[in-house]
Amino acid sequence: MEETKSGHSCPAVLFMSRLKWTKLAFKGVVIACAVTVSASGCVSVDSTSSVSSSIPSRENVEQSKRDWEARRGSNINAITVQAGTLSAGRHHSCVLNRSNAVVCWGDNEYGQSDAPEGDFVDVSAGSSHSCGLRTDGTVTCWGHNRQGRTDAPEGSFSVVSAGRRHSCGVRTDNTVTCWGDNEYGQSDAPEGSFVDVSAGRRHSCGVRVGGAIECWGGYDQGQTDAPDGDFVDVSSGRYRSCGVRTDGNAVCWGYYYVPAGDFSSVSSGDKYSCGVHTNGGITCWTDSGTVLIPGLVPQDVSDDSGTQIDTED
Repeated sequence: MEETKSGHSCPAVLFMSRLKWTKLAFKGVVIACAVTVSASGCVSVDSTSSVSSSIPSRENVEQSKRDWEARRGSNINAITVQAGTLSAGRHHSCVLNRSNAVVCWGDNEYGQSDAPEGDFVDVSAGSSHSCGLRTDGTVTCWGHNRQGRTDAPEGSFSVVSAGRRHSCGVRTDNTVTCWGDNEYGQSDAPEGSFVDVSAGRRHSCGVRVGGAIECWGGYDQGQTDAPDGDFVDVSSGRYRSCGVRTDGNAVCWGYYYVPAGDFSSVSSGDKYSCGVHTNGGITCWTDSGTVLIPGLVPQDVSDDSGTQIDTED
């Protein structure tokens, strides 16, 4: 049991009284998280393997969980936390609770769910590693360190983003620094002043101080060909990037489709993208234009052509 600021106790399992979504970061292939807020202020986080095009029955949910747990080593869990920042990675998720502590769950093959102690203000779950921004402005990363993706540089940061095999951060002087894999130039951050950055699979994108977006790295599907205009949010995925303009319209580039509507934030993953509407609702969609309803049924890890997605870490 955990107490809220109003003195209410949070039960181990919450019934879904009303569904809200935070700004989710879908950095990986198949993770999605739903945040349920009860009237007492408790938050329940359901971490599932994917999103479904239909709302599943309770029997299908339980069977899917059992099947998925057998294959992934009990990665699917429901936890109860105080409201905070939530980030969904490839096969693990992390949340920053109201005590400024980071809690992670799911796949832990490389230690990506072994969050360090201490006070944080932000967290980002990547493919097989995670990064957190401490209250003193320093960045700490943990998990798989191939290509040096967890070797966070010294200095003070305001933003951190964990991608597939690299990480990026915005320093307090508004410059961007990236570290880790640089095979496609995804860690060669441009000069200039930025307010946000997002590390994707083989590319990265940032929002400049004036609102323009600049991307760098892999260009095989046009995912770094950012459109003109002023933006308030950006997210780098696998073969696409997405952003939210100052008028609330979501725009994607690369291999993409995007539905109409007013958004406050958007997140692009490997197989699909999701956006948070200004009214608090959420819409997810595939590149082929299929609008998805968040659900609990795991799906096979394959792209639209049926080809198995690259699972190399």
